[in-house]
Amino acid sequence: MPKSLSQLLNENTEREPCLIEPDILPFAGKGFFYGFAGIGKSFLMMQLMFEAANGLPWLGTFDVSRPVRVLYLQCELPEGKFRDRMRVMAGGYPDTPDELVWTHTTRSMKIVPGDEEFGELVRWMEQNKPALWIIDPEYKVFRGDENQTKDVGPFVDLLDAVGERLNCAVMLVSHRRKKQRDDMGQGVDRTFEEMPGSQRKSAWADMIMRMEKTQKGKRVVFEKTRYGEAPEEMWLTLDERTMRHIAGHQNQLEQAL
Repeated sequence: MPKSLSQLLNENTEREPCLIEPDILPFAGKGFFYGFAGIGKSFLMMQLMFEAANGLPWLGTFDVSRPVRVLYLQCELPEGKFRDRMRVMAGGYPDTPDELVWTHTTRSMKIVPGDEEFGELVRWMEQNKPALWIIDPEYKVFRGDENQTKDVGPFVDLLDAVGERLNCAVMLVSHRRKKQRDDMGQGVDRTFEEMPGSQRKSAWADMIMRMEKTQKGKRVVFEKTRYGEAPEEMWLTLDERTMRHIAGHQNQLEQAL
């Protein structure tokens, strides 16, 4: 229902916190995380799941405002392989509340009206109310042509409808296409704007983050944060025993080592 000016202004006099601070991903916000296949995007998202559920700073750097329930929709690995990864990751978070971490593995579900499995998942979400929904990877649940706004638009609109109704943030994970070649045959990185469906997705997302693997190591780059200043690029160090990453500026990591 519409609200009057006084109703709107007096409803909540305090600043609305974000799920990930400072002003990176709001509650009911929309995130897009992309990078080449095989560089560790899923491990970063699994880490986000555990740290959000525990109310711990993501990557040791970005505050999570409170512990929240997370649903991880895993669409690429066989469930056994995913379970193996989860066992390793869970070992680093022994105090994780069981009721706050949920996963669903599917390799056939599509996020479209009428998909039976998607309908069942939304009904579960309505009952259990996760505050964060991670979809990894996007292409497995998308039906249509990524280059066509007529296909991308309804997809993100449906995510909006679910997120708004449940006050649930959505994080889409996407594979970056292979490098293009210039006239000299050298690899040229695509930017987000050159990815399929980028115009509609860029307008949709509150946060866009890219993961890269370079000669110096792995880093994350924030291309967009709608509600605040984008953090500077952060370099990652990995604890291979727990598969947890810590993010920091290059000089901070060098001093730590």
